[in-house]
Amino acid sequence: MNLLFAPDYRQGNPYQSLLAEALESAGCTVRFAAGYKRGLPLARMVRAQPADLLHLHWPEAYCPDFGAWGAARVWRLPFDLRLAKRRVPYVITAHNLWPHRARHSAGWGFALGDVYRGARAVIAHSPVAARIVSEQWRVPADRMHVIRHGNLAEGLDVPRDQYPGGEHALNFGVIAPYKGLEELIAWWRHNRPPLPLRILGMVNPPDYPARLERIIGGDDIIQFHPGRVSDGELAQAIANARVVVINHTAGLTSGVAALARSMGTSILLPARMAAIDLMEPHPSVFRFQSLSNGFAEQLRAALATPRQSRDEAWWRATSWSTVADATLRCYRHALSL
Repeated sequence: MNLLFAPDYRQGNPYQSLLAEALESAGCTVRFAAGYKRGLPLARMVRAQPADLLHLHWPEAYCPDFGAWGAARVWRLPFDLRLAKRRVPYVITAHNLWPHRARHSAGWGFALGDVYRGARAVIAHSPVAARIVSEQWRVPADRMHVIRHGNLAEGLDVPRDQYPGGEHALNFGVIAPYKGLEELIAWWRHNRPPLPLRILGMVNPPDYPARLERIIGGDDIIQFHPGRVSDGELAQAIANARVVVINHTAGLTSGVAALARSMGTSILLPARMAAIDLMEPHPSVFRFQSLSNGFAEQLRAALATPRQSRDEAWWRATSWSTVADATLRCYRHALSL
């Protein structure tokens, strides 16, 4: 099976690379979208790079709703995809319900609804996420496919038990406004828990660190490290953490939570992120209602919980070979329609 992945986000996220490698091990050929073409990028791309199936991951890459021409680009997307699917059907993975940096506007609602309903299949990473996507965008239930988020620890190649943990609380991944960092930093500075909060990762948008640094105010209880992090540095930071703290304001999935779960580190995340499937209940997963309701208590419980040994059931369920097998079944179903 010849597959085309779009957009090509391999630089900032290992998800596509690991999925592509597993699919190629299963006999597929995977190519990535080559550059961004103005006008009708998806229709032009499938004409230039023929494939059996287009797998669309983050549609907002083709209609960024930012700047003076954002609205026009949003309305262009459904037309672009309708032209593209005359040549090749497409499947879409619902990594998010709405793009993180987009306004929840009528234009985006129209565009995304048309994109999801036009797909032969829609992949979500949990049953809760599948229900939310199906209800929001009116996707028929028989076109929804639940496939777990793959195990990002497979790509790090660092023995998990090498580090004992205990140096810091950790927040990692893309440093962006939707991560709830401003509120989290303010809580940490005010309440002074017994270990520093370390924040590291790439930044989007580029001017965001200056805003966070003003909130940090030079307080050494916050260790702020914006910028690219190597795989080895990331693995060691997670393994040395007593707890990974997440405060996202929105999202259907979290590679951060999945990676921490794989490495046995305690995870503290909001109850509102119910779509994130961590095979709960599990001793390493702690949920809070809000920073003012339950966070302090759950943080104390997480800090008192030792690092968990490798969870073989989790590793089997999230292995990329398992994910690739399920994705191939989804592709075959899509092509049979």
